[in-house]
Amino acid sequence: MTITTNLLPPGTAFIEAYYGGDVSHAGSLSAPLSVSVSGANQTSKTTVGFVTFDSNNNPILPPATGSITVPYGSPYILQIAVTPTNGTACTGNNVLPPPANPCPQGTITLSDNGNPLNDWPIAGQLNATNQAKLIAEGLAEDQLVQLNGGSHSITATFAPPQNVPVNFAGSTSIPLTVTITPATTQIAVSASATSITAGQTVTLNAQVASLSNGEAPCGITNGGTVAFTLDGAAVSGTVSYTPVPGSATTGAGCLASVSTAIAGLYPPPNARPRFWMTPLLPGTLALLSILLLMVGLKWMPKTRRRGYVYAGIVAVLLTAIAAAGCGGGGGGGGGGGGTSHTIGASYSGDTNYAKSGPATTKITVM
Repeated sequence: MTITTNLLPPGTAFIEAYYGGDVSHAGSLSAPLSVSVSGANQTSKTTVGFVTFDSNNNPILPPATGSITVPYGSPYILQIAVTPTNGTACTGNNVLPPPANPCPQGTITLSDNGNPLNDWPIAGQLNATNQAKLIAEGLAEDQLVQLNGGSHSITATFAPPQNVPVNFAGSTSIPLTVTITPATTQIAVSASATSITAGQTVTLNAQVASLSNGEAPCGITNGGTVAFTLDGAAVSGTVSYTPVPGSATTGAGCLASVSTAIAGLYPPPNARPRFWMTPLLPGTLALLSILLLMVGLKWMPKTRRRGYVYAGIVAVLLTAIAAAGCGGGGGGGGGGGGTSHTIGASYSGDTNYAKSGPATTKITVM
């Protein structure tokens, strides 16, 4: 029986053959055969790949290399592969088993713009590390990666085990350039009541939403902010935030709220101060009536003056009443259904999220 393999480790290997036996023959084990295997410390190639996912959450292989641009919070992982210089993976088209080439063993150290990319958890600790061991297929995967907005140069360095024979020497990858653009956001605004009276306190709420699976867009350190307005003017008060981080099924968002007394929020109704003014035509008629009364009184016989005066007074009073009615009508309309105001909310955006708004809603002040 003859078999062919290329999986012997570098250095000296001892090969044994075992026969399991059958009903007629007992099993047996051969004496060890010493074989010197060359190929120690052969040149390796380390590659950082960017793995994205399709609509069914299946990884898209092979990983992309070179320059990548994605929005913040997109689903992806970093895959680091160590291979011979020809780039042939020991898994053979990611199919197992058996490996097509001896797989390298050792540790990967990951950096971002020259700084440690601490994404791998440390058992029993809250901290994370930028080092991970290669699995049996010569791969390491950073599945927790979530790069912030901006440009990133990702580099992986492979180091073989120390003080033991190894088949691959250490190597450093060509940088993988990843550009993270701000994720799109949407904002909606509402009030705790749509109709209020002066002096009443109202709570204004703004919901910022996204499709990102990263951190919340506000309510976190260095996060964005929400500004509220009334008819275009800034609303005073302390805005509180409730952050909602993203997940595999829910996009990141946040709730912003501010409570303010109506008396401090809303300007008085648009009615102008009322000044009583006698309309031109009724006032003129009243003045002429008085003049005619005085002139007529001079030429009126004494026996008829009393009745004439009474009739004139009645005429003047009627004219004055008509003038007052016309003058008072122009000031109406100030009461009734109240005044409508526009509440607005805008999200400022930050490194990871694009700004949005203003969103608006109406509120009536009685």
